[in-house]
Amino acid sequence: MDIGIKFCGGCNPRYNRIQCVEKIKAKFPEHSYVTQKDKKICDIWLIICGCSRSCADSEDLISLKKKFILKSFKDFDMVRDYLEKEQNEIGEEEDIKWKNPINDKLPPALQGRKELILGEKKEMNRTITQEDLISFAKLTGDYNRMHMDKEFAAKQWFLKPVVHGVFVASFISTIMGMDLPGSGTILMKEELEFLKPAFIGDKITTEVTFSRCEEYKRHYIGEFKGICKNQNGDILVQGKCTQMMMKNLFLVKNLA
Repeated sequence: MDIGIKFCGGCNPRYNRIQCVEKIKAKFPEHSYVTQKDKKICDIWLIICGCSRSCADSEDLISLKKKFILKSFKDFDMVRDYLEKEQNEIGEEEDIKWKNPINDKLPPALQGRKELILGEKKEMNRTITQEDLISFAKLTGDYNRMHMDKEFAAKQWFLKPVVHGVFVASFISTIMGMDLPGSGTILMKEELEFLKPAFIGDKITTEVTFSRCEEYKRHYIGEFKGICKNQNGDILVQGKCTQMMMKNLFLVKNLA
């Protein structure tokens, strides 16, 4: 995990703050420890105040899991307890995954070949949340201020943080991987246009159309057109994708 550390100004510290931090680092060396200069978003933030005034500002620091406001050396016991609990839970989760590797998010197994019809469409709706934005930034490492910094974005063209365009476009991939054509397809090519921005709170409607198909001995090559619209009907992303579909998994019924 990324653990962020921010100290107060240290005008009147009542305990040895640095020593307390070093003990945490020594006990849990598997984590990455950073400061607010390195990152604004961490799994855990330790806001280390030298006294009960708690004057350290942490509003711009985002915690994916928990933020601790530490006012005395005794408060660090809470951090140790939390990290030890996290260690135990991770170990239990790994045991469960080893015993039961099938994730409940997997689509159901195909019974025979999945039948597809040229021209058919599939649609999905999703509302974008701040948690989506944070998770995507953490996953990709893209912490561009245009996405993550409200004060910076407020001075730019769109006046507020813009959702990563590739995240919005990924909804097209979701439909193709899960529904049309579905599980077992392989993406070969993708061409996208980003026409308008998405923002936190937007309800995105994504539609994919099976537009063209070529048949080969063991597989099909299909073209799928996708669009993502917001709640106002504005097209945010549009594009087309080429998918390979093996004949042992798929059957396209209405080819000429």
